[in-house]
Amino acid sequence: VGCDFRQVIRVWVRETGQDEAMLQRALAELELQQHFEFQFCQLVHGEAHWVVLTHDPLPGGGFVRTFSDITVQKKLEERLLEMSRTDSLTGLLNHQAFYETVAVEIERKNRYGRPLTLMCLDIDHFKQINDRFGHPAGDRVLWSFARILARSTRKGDPIGRVGGEEFAVLLPEAGMAQG
Repeated sequence: VGCDFRQVIRVWVRETGQDEAMLQRALAELELQQHFEFQFCQLVHGEAHWVVLTHDPLPGGGFVRTFSDITVQKKLEERLLEMSRTDSLTGLLNHQAFYETVAVEIERKNRYGRPLTLMCLDIDHFKQINDRFGHPAGDRVLWSFARILARSTRKGDPIGRVGGEEFAVLLPEAGMAQG
């Protein structure tokens, strides 16, 4: 109370861990005479919070600024994105996410001339497991196979379930001798 808003912004920048660029942006935007809003992440007591800032100028001067915490919404968006890219049974990349990753890695291989190996694997006679022991047992086999693949590859190598019992592993920086 009683402070110039520029001073309030300086305190906000300091207390939330914003950088000098954010300070300069926030100060410059005080002069804007049109509505705007943007989202950004800030630290509050060491914890990341997403905020949407809305700026509405008032007739005759001044403005109203609203800060809304949208952290829960952002976490839900992140979770939905993760779910859209993950096979729900195995926890591996689903086929779409795996193929998108392959496209990126092929582009990198072509640009930099680096080795790249793609391994395709499937579980032979898997239908017999489902027919003889039931789908829950088949699901356990798929889940276990996914765990074996994850333990048998380098950390960070993309692994995907690309079909029912079909899997693929991408090995960036690995030629046939390392694959």
